[in-house]
Amino acid sequence: MGGLFSAPGLQALMANVEVLTARQRAIAQNVANVDTPGYQAVDVNFPLAMSRALAEQAAPQGTGIANPASMPLVANPGVMQVDGNGVNVDKQMIEIAQTQTWYAATEQDLQLQLQVVKLAVSDGGAVQP
Repeated sequence: MGGLFSAPGLQALMANVEVLTARQRAIAQNVANVDTPGYQAVDVNFPLAMSRALAEQAAPQGTGIANPASMPLVANPGVMQVDGNGVNVDKQMIEIAQTQTWYAATEQDLQLQLQVVKLAVSDGGAVQP
């Protein structure tokens, strides 16, 4: 990515959105498998996922968008059920709420960053005589 959207802060915010999207997908996968015997809950490895997302954005031929399905996952076990399933639905619901809160905060930060870019492009909002 280049131009106006290559600022490190903006890249970090966009990478954060990608990682949070991957986390929501992992949580949805966990909830979908709540009745699957032997299934173990997973979560996104945030530091590694952010590193990958930022590297993809910085790559000369990169699209700037990491594939959420390829984000690194780590075990996120809950209380083991008799059938070997390790999904704790209450824990997953808390993680969904946390992720939504982080996503909303990131979205707000992105909107502020884009307002700054818009202001800069519009000549600082100066009134022309």
